[in-house]
Amino acid sequence: MSNSTQMATGLRLTIVDSVGSNADGDSLAGLNVNAFPEGALVWVRSANRFYQLKKNLPTPVIADVSAFKNVVAGVGSSSVDGFWVATNQFATGVLSGSGTVALAGFDLSTSGFFAVSYITPGGTQGFLHAAQTNDATVTVTSSSTTDTSTVLVEFIQQVGV
Repeated sequence: MSNSTQMATGLRLTIVDSVGSNADGDSLAGLNVNAFPEGALVWVRSANRFYQLKKNLPTPVIADVSAFKNVVAGVGSSSVDGFWVATNQFATGVLSGSGTVALAGFDLSTSGFFAVSYITPGGTQGFLHAAQTNDATVTVTSSSTTDTSTVLVEFIQQVGV
């Protein structure tokens, strides 16, 4: 990531109204990724989320661009030119009979952490643990193999790391 103190002030943080599409005038998808340096931040008002421009993303992440709106293609997006990636990403899932669920559609790095919690209890609840399975997948595991609860996992990216 580039040093944000050396970026032009207008490129350090941009604010748009929606995730939108490339045709929208005030949306994340309407921003040209080539006009921003890697690491630039965008606040999306309607989503209450920050997105950061990441370049040279691995193929598993790019394949899931539309999965959860964690990764958004802007104008000119490609694996080299970059995609807008949510700094807070989340997904929900139901634990199987073995107390696990794999949730795809993430962009994961080593500079973040997971928060996992119960939404709706089912079966015998246990202690929850979330771990990165690959670049795009998080696996949530309960200490109880009979846990069939609905869970929420959030990946929180440490910006600037």
